[in-house]
Amino acid sequence: MPFDYPYIPLGALHSSGMRYTRFRLTLGHVLAGISVVVNILFVVVVCLILFLPPSVEGYVALNGFQHLTGLAPQPDQHAIVTVLYTDGYLTAVLTLGYSLRASNITILGEISQTSLCLAKAIGWTPHPVSYIAPPHKYIEDHFRHQYTKLNIWTLDKLGISSLVYLDADTLVLRNFEELFLLPFTLAAVPDVFKKAGFVIGINANVLFLYPKSTIFDDMISKLSIARYPSTYAEQAFINLYFGAQTTRLPYIYNANLAIKLRSPLLWKAIEEDIRIIHYTTYKPFPSSTTGAHMGGIWKEEVEVWERHFLEMRKDLGKYSTQCSDF
Repeated sequence: MPFDYPYIPLGALHSSGMRYTRFRLTLGHVLAGISVVVNILFVVVVCLILFLPPSVEGYVALNGFQHLTGLAPQPDQHAIVTVLYTDGYLTAVLTLGYSLRASNITILGEISQTSLCLAKAIGWTPHPVSYIAPPHKYIEDHFRHQYTKLNIWTLDKLGISSLVYLDADTLVLRNFEELFLLPFTLAAVPDVFKKAGFVIGINANVLFLYPKSTIFDDMISKLSIARYPSTYAEQAFINLYFGAQTTRLPYIYNANLAIKLRSPLLWKAIEEDIRIIHYTTYKPFPSSTTGAHMGGIWKEEVEVWERHFLEMRKDLGKYSTQCSDF
């Protein structure tokens, strides 16, 4: 015979029941293993959906607006914009304003008149806007004001043709007026996260844009029907809405502290050219300015903010009596 395998009668598999039992037990183990794997994959997918930063992989164009503009507007049509939702961010807004002035760059409801007075004294021009409620039912409390930021697209009504938006937890280190020469509808820096690292989606805390009320109206009309991770509030919506139209800027225009954590060498390479520093993972406001967070990795950056804060407070002293009358 060409093959010398021992012959096993077909009925032998069932005669003693032993092999059949072994097969049944093995199949049970396999099915149990598959069940465990499926459950693990389900948990992983849910975690990815809930906690990963917004992605453009499922990109669907939400608007048909041209992403290129004509010639840059005249200097008197530029603006630098921030938001002040509550008195709690007054110190940050004042320090940011002082840093802008030092770099030679020329909302009502929950904000007191004293805060508005101080903001004007440091160089800001208050402009009241309407509150935009989050379109999702469940959202973290500190994100409940974030959609109001979308009002910056309505500032064309004030004669503003282009603007740079800065969140209150940023600080200006160098002049960035070259941004006003950009021909793009929206430009921003790619985001960086402590865990997820460098991603393609933009960070919406520093934006260059050409405001248009028609764009704002279109955004609002699609805010509740657009599909994006609500965890990242208006930033996720902006990433989805502008999608492929957004121009990516170098990290020097939004130097996220997470960069230094993820890649100290990259931070070192851009350090001398940083225009705007963004205090993301650590807020150096007076209640927490120890510089010891994360082993002191951001000690130098915290000291820079503290220096601007102390200089601002000294400079603002002459307005204290005037603004305390409210």
